Amino acid sequence: AVFSGLTSRLTILQLARIPREVQRLIIEFVLWDLWDFLSRTGSKDRPHPVVLDEVQNLDHSPGSPLEKYLREGRKFGASMILATQTLSNFNREERDQLFQAAHKLFFCPAATEMRSFATILKEMMPHTEADDWAHALSTLKKGECLSAGPELRPDGSLRQSIRRVAITALSERVRVSE
Repeated sequence: AVFSGLTSRLTILQLARIPREVQRLIIEFVLWDLWDFLSRTGSKDRPHPVVLDEVQNLDHSPGSPLEKYLREGRKFGASMILATQTLSNFNREERDQLFQAAHKLFFCPAATEMRSFATILKEMMPHTEADDWAHALSTLKKGECLSAGPELRPDGSLRQSIRRVAITALSERVRVSE
C-alpha cells in the first residue's frame, strides 16, 4: 500500500517511459490504494490534492477510480486537479462529470477545441456570448489563462467569476526561504 504508512507530504509518480496501457493500470491501482486510505482516514476538512495530467487517457466509466473520486472524493478530502488538452475524446457524460469541478483554468486551446471551451464558459456565465469567449481564449498568451470559478467578495460571499490571469514563470519567481 503506497499510502498506508504515509510519511512524506508529497508522492510523485513519473510514468513517462512506461507504455500507455501499463501507465493506466499503475495509475488506477494507485488511485484505488489512495481511495482505500482516504476512505478510512480522510476528511473533507483535511484535503489531499491529487494531480493527474493527461486525464483523457484514463477510464471515466462508472465504477472506475476516477469516476469514484469525482463523485464522492470530497467527503474524504480528495481534491482533484485534472489536466487535459482536449475535450473531443470525452462523451457528454464524462465532460459533465469533469466540469463539476468548482474551479477551472482554461489555457489557450487548439483551434479544433476553441468552440467547445467557449461554450463551457458561456454556460458558466449566462448573458455572455460564446464568440466573445472564443476570442478571449484565442488571445491568451503562454503563461496566461482564464480562471473560472467562485470568487470571494468583500462581504464574504462567493460569486461566479471568470478572470484573465498571468502566471509568472517558475524561473522568474522569487524564492521564499523557510
